[in-house]
Amino acid sequence: YYLHPVELSQDEVEQWLALSARISQHAARCGDNPSEQDETVLQTLLNQRRAIIETAQEKLAILHDLLSAGSPDEFRYSLIYVTAKAPKQIGEVHDVLDQLGYLYHQVTQTETANPKILAAVIDAFRSGTVSFLTAKRVLDEGFNVPEIRRAFILASTTTSMQWVQRRGRVLRKCEGKTHADIHDFLVLPPSEAP
Repeated sequence: YYLHPVELSQDEVEQWLALSARISQHAARCGDNPSEQDETVLQTLLNQRRAIIETAQEKLAILHDLLSAGSPDEFRYSLIYVTAKAPKQIGEVHDVLDQLGYLYHQVTQTETANPKILAAVIDAFRSGTVSFLTAKRVLDEGFNVPEIRRAFILASTTTSMQWVQRRGRVLRKCEGKTHADIHDFLVLPPSEAP
């Protein structure tokens, strides 16, 4: 288990602080008996703040550094979890993989809805033709590819069941697999607060 500390950029810190202030103000206004609409507004604000953590730009730089430090064989059978809160992140991860010359395939609802497409993707992954699978939430349950040896978790979850499911994708036994590596990206406040 490798933990990679990630700092928010100055712009991300400013967005975080602004949303935190709005959350505090909204919660104070609502009091002890918030209406359904108040709870919806609060959840929207909390989701927006969480999206800042899940899409922190330094994650991509750290991922790039990790992947450029190894060999293509070293990263075969890898899985990258991205956030479902910002669709552009999966494209940014694909840009990193393209820059480094890695072959990958995303696994989205399109692939999981079509058994033939999903089988082709899994076959390409198992054969080593594709080194990386990239995914949002669709691989949290019911995806059994024990060859996965490495997971990069750019979008952590606060739900313990999702955390267990995501670890389960990489911790399954497979012939020739002696261990699994999990790279978790943990967002920290900047070392110098504004």
